[in-house]
Amino acid sequence: MTTTSQDRGTAVTGPDEVVSPAAPGSWGGIELGTAPDGTSVVHLWGDVDAGLREEASVVMAQVVLRAGPVVVDAADVTFLDSTGLAFVLQLVRAGEEEGRTVVVLDPPDGVSDLIELAGMTDLIPVRRTTAPD
Repeated sequence: MTTTSQDRGTAVTGPDEVVSPAAPGSWGGIELGTAPDGTSVVHLWGDVDAGLREEASVVMAQVVLRAGPVVVDAADVTFLDSTGLAFVLQLVRAGEEEGRTVVVLDPPDGVSDLIELAGMTDLIPVRRTTAPD
């Protein structure tokens, strides 16, 4: 399956792994895919919170089995709580331990604000391909 994000001009093949559907009542999700260059792409959307803990664990386990850079596509996140932020930080830390680049791509202003408020701007690399909200 290939998903194309016309806004950012990226094509992602995925999801590669089966990720269980979001918990009942959840309005968000996490998928793992692969860009044409082999980069692992973790796509976050909607509410990324404690309700997605199981999906986060599955994706984390799959990411650490791969080689190469990781992009966390956060452009479609509408809400991120401390659990979601901890997941992103775990991805970054795991990448650092393995000498891999992990970057958060196009987070909405609310996510960027949370990263800043938590004092993690030096810990979580952010890359923008679009103007902030």
